[in-house]
Amino acid sequence: MPFDWSQTPDGDRLTPGNTLFASPPFATIAPGARQTVRVLATPTDRSRESEYRLVISQLPGPGESGAAGVHILLQFNIPVFVAAGRPAPPQVAWDAIRTGHHLSVIAQNTGARTVKIQDLRIFQNGQSETPAFRRLGYILPAAAQEWQLDSASATPIHIEARDGLSGAAITADVTPHG
Repeated sequence: MPFDWSQTPDGDRLTPGNTLFASPPFATIAPGARQTVRVLATPTDRSRESEYRLVISQLPGPGESGAAGVHILLQFNIPVFVAAGRPAPPQVAWDAIRTGHHLSVIAQNTGARTVKIQDLRIFQNGQSETPAFRRLGYILPAAAQEWQLDSASATPIHIEARDGLSGAAITADVTPHG
């Protein structure tokens, strides 16, 4: 089932949409068989990247729901991006805010395409800090993610990461405030 994908400070938000289509929308696939599914998109705003999630669920077969035993049903949540124009390098603005005994490290995607944060490392005082990862992964355009460090130090931090979509290195030096 296709969904429009957006992000809020609380996380991903999936809403039923009408611009991403899967054909066929439903299929029964016998064990060991294959099924081709075509995914088509008709974004309403072609001047920017459009982001979707395609959710594929395995449903119980006839008579399986009441049968004895363990039944494991799978669900896949697949990101789908429809690019607009040429691929642009990742654009991430970083900030660091001290609150109490914690340091919040914030990544704001200021670019026109999704960034996939991977291999995130944060260094402070020459030591690698381990964030309490709320989540690591995609940051949609105009969205942000935040990670907490158990540090209230005002010394500058050095950030290293990689964009998993383009392979580009992402680095920044930030002085905490607050």
